[in-house]
Amino acid sequence: MKLSSIGVSLGMVALLALTGCGGGFSVGDKVVGNWKGGDRWWNAQVTAVAGDHVTVKYDDDSSTETLAKTSAAHLPSGAASVKVGDRVIAKWTDSKFYNGTVTALNGDKATISWTSGSPTDVALTDITVAGK
Repeated sequence: MKLSSIGVSLGMVALLALTGCGGGFSVGDKVVGNWKGGDRWWNAQVTAVAGDHVTVKYDDDSSTETLAKTSAAHLPSGAASVKVGDRVIAKWTDSKFYNGTVTALNGDKATISWTSGSPTDVALTDITVAGK
């Protein structure tokens, strides 16, 4: 299990719609990585980019991992462009990011159904999409 960090959350990675944060990855980008494929996403920095993979260094314990680009996401940098049914990574009430699915849009918020736990409203600025 990872040490403390501000993890990142949302959606089933393989099925995510690629919307939201804009382009590819570059060395130095601040991202969240889906460490070992769980529901929780962890703050990290990109240290290498090669083909369809990125290598990240996790903020909490400095461990590194090479991930498919669909298992990394830029930290939110504005309101996410999502629609009902999108699988996303969103900030839960504990300020960490987890997988979830958009079930409703309410102005500047989206209702997120989490893989575990009750649905909650999340600001669009606290939502990102894997692979972007």
